[in-house]
Amino acid sequence: MMSLPEIKLRPHHICCTPYTTMDFAERDPDFQKLVDRTKNLLLTSQEQPVVISENPDGLCYKCPHYKDGACTSSDGQEAEVRKWDAILLRELGVPFDTRLTAAEWKELVRRKSPFRLCQRCRWARYCTIAKPRPA
Repeated sequence: MMSLPEIKLRPHHICCTPYTTMDFAERDPDFQKLVDRTKNLLLTSQEQPVVISENPDGLCYKCPHYKDGACTSSDGQEAEVRKWDAILLRELGVPFDTRLTAAEWKELVRRKSPFRLCQRCRWARYCTIAKPRPA
């Protein structure tokens, strides 16, 4: 069996993209298609290797807010995004460059969420994991 090429994603893309109900089509239709493909992969793939990246990833590169090697979104520029990612990593209990399958990431996120960051996330109302689950 051929092994799948690994994909690199930032922590907030691993933890948030699969669970958001937001539509990003206003940014760019091609970006929305990539968001949808990434979401589907993270929710359904069993074997896809995914590495947690400290740097901008494929989603960033396609986003119209990505300029000169950094996020320039008014929702959170590069320095802010790096802070979010560091917080998520601490809560996940893994370092950058951790390599797991999409299924393993999904299970880890399920176990560790909702994250403390979710409590102050401006997009929590669009998220299916931001709310505490019954014990």
